[in-house]
Amino acid sequence: MKFEDLRRVDPEAYAAWFAHRGYLATAFVIVRRHRWEGRSVLTDTGDDVLPCEDLRHRVSYAEDRVVLSVPRACLGRPPWVRVGMRNFMSSLTSVDLEEVCDTPFADTAFSRRRTPRLHHPSPS
Repeated sequence: MKFEDLRRVDPEAYAAWFAHRGYLATAFVIVRRHRWEGRSVLTDTGDDVLPCEDLRHRVSYAEDRVVLSVPRACLGRPPWVRVGMRNFMSSLTSVDLEEVCDTPFADTAFSRRRTPRLHHPSPS
């Protein structure tokens, strides 16, 4: 995900969800005060954490970029996936939880639009 002006906001989450003939999983990068490099986690439909030893991420405020790498093995090795992305900012200081959501695919925050099919490259 590339941003115009990525800032440290506490808390903030970056999410990418994966679909192949139905939902597969959602990967999150969660940043908090005193942990601006973030923490990544992969979850299933019920928000249970899925084991994914090689799940990786990088948050670069200098480059305005969040990079998330999810191995195919963690998704069940599908031949292709469609990916959706969102960025969430929440205010935990107000009486009511305020959440701001943004997606690169639509003008509406909670759009379910995703990429076209992204195929696994065939071995050469």
